[in-house]
Amino acid sequence: MDAFGVHGLRLPGWLLYTSLVYCLLGSLGTHLVGQRLIVLDYAAQRVEADFRSDLIRIRDHGEAVAMLHAQGRELSRLERSFMNIKRITYESMFVTKRLKLFDSFFEYTGSIFPLFVLSGAYFSSEITLGHLNQTVHALRYVLEALKWFVQSYGIIIKWRAAGNRLYEFESTLNLLSKSRSGLKPIPGDDDSLSLESCDVYTPTETKGLFFLPGKEEDDLALLTEVNLKIGKGEWTLLSGPEGSGKTSLLRALAGVWP
Repeated sequence: MDAFGVHGLRLPGWLLYTSLVYCLLGSLGTHLVGQRLIVLDYAAQRVEADFRSDLIRIRDHGEAVAMLHAQGRELSRLERSFMNIKRITYESMFVTKRLKLFDSFFEYTGSIFPLFVLSGAYFSSEITLGHLNQTVHALRYVLEALKWFVQSYGIIIKWRAAGNRLYEFESTLNLLSKSRSGLKPIPGDDDSLSLESCDVYTPTETKGLFFLPGKEEDDLALLTEVNLKIGKGEWTLLSGPEGSGKTSLLRALAGVWP
């Protein structure tokens, strides 16, 4: 039987290689079963932050909400935010249950794995019962060290989700610090304000510009082909559904978008 020795202790070499393969397969299976948690943990932090932001906004503007009788609209917004949290939580519970089942299966098979791989040598009288017990005990220590990834997968996922959000937050801050408005005012013959074929975009890392004249294909466009002319002292009403870009247009005109 192929073996190697360390300080007088001899351990069959194929046992070490078999243990490495076993733990490698366990790590791969753990990642395949639980990799969905990486996306879900990130999404959970995002929707929970959105829900807290909605609560803070209602607290700060509670009087205005009451005066406008907008309780129903705000309640609907909170319910949608909470339903997102509920949906992601249930999906996370389902994936976590599958991951725990696989982890329990791996732990159980790991307890009998040394006996399984050494049973052939024992029954063929190549090793004694004492050698079997000693080798099984040593091999279990080896397996305990090699299956660190399987046991720590849940913690690694949470670290990665938190790290991704911090990295995205830092990237967004750097992008905003370098951003500028693409709107360049051109003096005219009168005191009117006019726009021709202007588009308002949400912040994108690829453009670096947030208010661009001309028509471009972009799924993140808030407003497209804006044309207006407002004379000096003229009253103008901007109307539209919530989220249509009214405030973004005014911010872009003031040069403070995003």
